[in-house]
Amino acid sequence: MVESRLLYANDTGALDKALSAAKRAVDTVPGEPHFQYNLAEVLARMERFDEARTIARKLQSSGDPNIVSLAGNF
Repeated sequence: MVESRLLYANDTGALDKALSAAKRAVDTVPGEPHFQYNLAEVLARMERFDEARTIARKLQSSGDPNIVSLAGNF
């Protein structure tokens, strides 16, 4: 669901809506690293790089090799 909204945001410029959806997902399941990664990705697309990097640094200690790899892109 969040991922589909990210794609929508790319097509329509609705990054505010994508940010809201990503924050809701993180608030709903705070320990889910994929939701946190989605939030970081939206923040980066909004050029809020410091916030995105802060989340990415936390994700690098998640223990999930896929997330660790993705988080290294920030």
